[in-house]
Amino acid sequence: MYELSLAACAPEITGSLLTLLRRSRSILRSEDDARIRLLTHIQSSGRRGASQVSAARELGISDAGLSRLCDELQQSGVIQRLPHPHDRRVKMLHLTPEGEQQVQACAGSLETHIASFVQTLTTEEQALLSRLVARAGDVPIETNTCAGCRVGGC
Repeated sequence: MYELSLAACAPEITGSLLTLLRRSRSILRSEDDARIRLLTHIQSSGRRGASQVSAARELGISDAGLSRLCDELQQSGVIQRLPHPHDRRVKMLHLTPEGEQQVQACAGSLETHIASFVQTLTTEEQALLSRLVARAGDVPIETNTCAGCRVGGC
């Protein structure tokens, strides 16, 4: 009897998970992905906001690329740049109320998509998926960052 090893299946599983995430977020282009990741990063920073430099590092985007993205988001009224309270050279990124609405709409759309997918599964498949996702959350994430491109695990 022929059995595939987990190592042999890992690339296919990873690809399927990434495809599911991209579909569920309606991400078609890398700029859209960066936009959503930045807005989510700013939201997770809370009231203090996120510094532009730390956001670029966290997202693996060049400083110039992040600056262009911030220009676009600021012009569309989704974020605002404010000076750091103690270091005026540093710009802090904050979501506007419209930006908060966009992040919430994206999260709601994602939850709806996942819920509709889960409803197509049997009770046993739902239980298995739940256990697998919980286990995936326990796996440590590679934190080594490439000095050349700033991408983790590169």
